[in-house]
Amino acid sequence: MKLYLITACIVLLINTQAYSQSQSYRDKVIKITSLTVSEEAKQMMIEKAIDNYSWMKSKETYSFWDEFTYEMRKVSIVELAEITIPVYYKYLSEKELDTFIDGINLPRSKLGLEHKMLLQKLSSISKKFNEEMHDAGIVWGNNKAESLVQKIEQRKSNSIGQSHAKQSISDKHSFREQVYTFVDEMPQFPGGEENMMSYLGENIKYPFVAQQAGIEGLVVVAFDITTMGDIVNSEIIKSLGAGTDEEAIRVVKRMPKWIPGKHKGKVVPVRYTLPIRFSIIE
Repeated sequence: MKLYLITACIVLLINTQAYSQSQSYRDKVIKITSLTVSEEAKQMMIEKAIDNYSWMKSKETYSFWDEFTYEMRKVSIVELAEITIPVYYKYLSEKELDTFIDGINLPRSKLGLEHKMLLQKLSSISKKFNEEMHDAGIVWGNNKAESLVQKIEQRKSNSIGQSHAKQSISDKHSFREQVYTFVDEMPQFPGGEENMMSYLGENIKYPFVAQQAGIEGLVVVAFDITTMGDIVNSEIIKSLGAGTDEEAIRVVKRMPKWIPGKHKGKVVPVRYTLPIRFSIIE
């Protein structure tokens, strides 16, 4: 019997996963993506990623938002393909990619035995495959948006000179500069850390895909705790995938109001980082 253990951690542990695809493997995934992902589907992915950052509209200037959305929409099909390579690599061999490409434009009546066997395999793994593709898309969207925000902000800082950089940096980071990281009294979950551990254990549901794939590790969520104790601006800063990121965000957003932090006797907003460990115990 397996027990699925979910705990909050104080120490951030970084677990990177390496892939060793050949260049030819990567080229074939890019070709498959270019043949199977329509321009409309590509734009839908990008618009979803943009929508995740719609909160910036109220904090940024119109020119910043216009530039951000413009740059996001310039993403090429090759860049989208790059994020799916680890998922393809997990399920399909390079030979199967060749079969995939060969059969894309063939009518069903012309498919050979290899094509039919590949179709059967894809059908059997479709649920896990599609969910992992979805997770990869979410991670890509967050990473892409963050890199663009930093790029635009850096360009703005350079254009106005170092002396005015702090005043003109985008409101996202201006806002975060006003949010403390270290304070005299850190915010607290109602009842303290032990209650928070209990809350997480009782409310997080270990995603089925992650269970079946044996995926374990840390998801790290960062969020701001306002002076009223509300949780805002939650985001994944260390992803695990297979539905664990979304589950961590869901439970964090449903947390009760926290006891806000204080600095020099004054209640202040604080940026809080919460690592959550997903572990399978045999």
